[in-house]
Amino acid sequence: TDPDRLIDKDDKKQFAAELEDLRQRKKQARGERNRTRIEKKARASAEKKLQLEAYLLKLPAMTLLQARRFLAGIMDYSSRYFERHTKDTLENFVRVELADGISVEKMRVILQDIGYPYTYLWGKNKEELTQMCHMNGISTEK
Repeated sequence: TDPDRLIDKDDKKQFAAELEDLRQRKKQARGERNRTRIEKKARASAEKKLQLEAYLLKLPAMTLLQARRFLAGIMDYSSRYFERHTKDTLENFVRVELADGISVEKMRVILQDIGYPYTYLWGKNKEELTQMCHMNGISTEK
């Protein structure tokens, strides 16, 4: 019943409530950042898919050099990445990218579990990873 003790208890309760409120606001902010990051990633993926579909339509009219450069730009690869590809292999590459299936990251994790070094797998694109999965008897369908 000491007045100082009552103030201390009230202060402690208020401090605990403020601390909990701060935790909740931080948690909400983290959730919001994650949600916006996921939405941004989904929009970018949808945009890339549209660009690849448009690329497939324009491919027959392009020269080989144009086809290589456009695809490198869409995929954010070096312009020399597709240097040895023909129009047929470029078209196949795009069709593999557009095909639904497990993600590149998941394929890398699966192949790493089998024993491939992650640094080796990091340099592989979706088409190469899909072939490696098939060679090891792993289905790439969802």
